[in-house]
Formats: sequence, structure tokens, C-alpha cells
Amino acid sequence: MDHAILQCNKLMRYRLGVELGTRLRHRYRRCVGAMIMDEEGRILVGRRVNTLPEDAHSWQMPQGGIDGNETPQDALLRELREEVGTDDVTVIASIKPWLYYDLPDALVANFWGGRFLGQQQKWFLVQLNKGAHSINIHTAEPEFHAIEWIEVRQVLDHVVPFKHEVYQAVLRAFLPYVQRAKEDGYGHESLPIIIERLASVA
Repeated sequence: MDHAILQCNKLMRYRLGVELGTRLRHRYRRCVGAMIMDEEGRILVGRRVNTLPEDAHSWQMPQGGIDGNETPQDALLRELREEVGTDDVTVIASIKPWLYYDLPDALVANFWGGRFLGQQQKWFLVQLNKGAHSINIHTAEPEFHAIEWIEVRQVLDHVVPFKHEVYQAVLRAFLPYVQRAKEDGYGHESLPIIIERLASVA
């Protein structure tokens, strides 16, 4: 199946891997992120385990590290199985460049043995083939203890500030699909010129 590769505007305020150079790139953990959209253009977020209900920023979209020789696509499906209990999805689009964020200095030592300064992420937009009822967050090693479907304008209010720039880039890139879903159900024709159709995800 053809996927759409989104060529993101270089004016967006996130850093691309090519700007970091090889010396620094290995200090950012490789991972994938999934923006799961329903038929009404709402976005799935989950509240992370080991967080307090009153913490307004304890939510995120599904994401996780790329293991060994996995491709980003393989990692995407594995992470979806692990976090939302299903990999029965359609990949609608992906963002071509890797997106980077830094951990706050105070947190670097607490994650991944201090080896990484942050994460480099490959993002995908997906839809569940069997709808929301196929989600099961009670997996072998749960990542979320609650989920919500929210509007795009609400997403940044749910996530930690140090992820805001990456999330802004993701939301901006996938916004044409969200708008299409809200207008007349999901369809991926007549989208803006930033969409480039390719035979496979880069």
C-alpha cells in the first residue's frame, strides 16, 4: 500500500538529524511515535503508568524505542501491540525527517543510564482497522493506565513541556488528515502540496 510521506516545512522549530551531525546523533535514542486518529479526527493519548491522576502532563501518544535491527515500521507495530494491544492498523502517513527533543538536564541521568540526551523519533499517523474497541491497554507490561480521545487543540495541554516542539511539528504535519476526517470522514485525496506519494515509507 502506498503511504504519504510528509515533507515538513523547514521553518518548524524542531531540530532535524542532519543538523546535529554524526557526533551528536548517537546521543539521541531512536524511537517511533504513533498518532492514532479515529474517524472523527480525534487523537488517542494515554496516561502513563506510575503517574498521578492530578498530573495534567502525564499523557502522551504511543511511542517507544527501536530495538536492534528493527525497521521503524517494525518497531511501530511492536510498540502498538505492547501499548494499545493491537497492531491491526493502517499506516496513513509518516514524517520523513527524524524529530529530536532533549530531556531536561535534571532528568538525563534518570533515563537509559544517562547514555542519551533525548530521543530522535520517526512519527506515523495510523488508524485502527477495527476501531476503538480493539484497544486493550491491559497488556503484559502496561504502559498506560487510562486513555482518552481528544481534539488536536487539546493535545499540548496533556503532555510535558519538553515534548511540545516535537508534538507541534507532528500535529502540524498531520493536520490535513485531521481536517479531512472532520469534514467528511477519512479520505486522502485533494490534500495540500506538501504531500508526496511514494511507494514505501522512507
